[in-house]
Amino acid sequence: MPFGEILKQMYRSYFMITAGVLLSVTVFCMIFMPVSSFSVTELGYILISGVLYDLPYLVFYAPRELDKRQWRIRKVLHFLLLEIVVIGSGHFLFQWLQDWDLIQHIVMVLMVLVVYLVVIFGSWERERMNAKAINQKLRELFQEEKEDA
Repeated sequence: MPFGEILKQMYRSYFMITAGVLLSVTVFCMIFMPVSSFSVTELGYILISGVLYDLPYLVFYAPRELDKRQWRIRKVLHFLLLEIVVIGSGHFLFQWLQDWDLIQHIVMVLMVLVVYLVVIFGSWERERMNAKAINQKLRELFQEEKEDA
């Protein structure tokens, strides 16, 4: 995928990722820290995390078109990198996870999976709607050409 296209995808997904992080942090805190409150700094962490969690998209950069196998490998690699970045930053950078509490880590991994699937579905739906609009326009052009002939 060309670098410019990756940047567009990162821009489009940032807002879904950030909303997913906000929702995940809210659910996570409801489960593990029900009396917690957020400071302005911590809200800033959520905005920063949206950018940080967007960075694994760079794994899709390729100077030429990827075949299906290469695309699948990069999808798996992307998900694994995303999990590493989220768990690593949640533990070490933002201190959202307590020292190696296995249940917290498992819940975080599952939340990342849910957000990941929502972002994929959102991107797929947007691409489906674009393809539908393009196909409709092509049908109209073909019909006009047919009528003119």
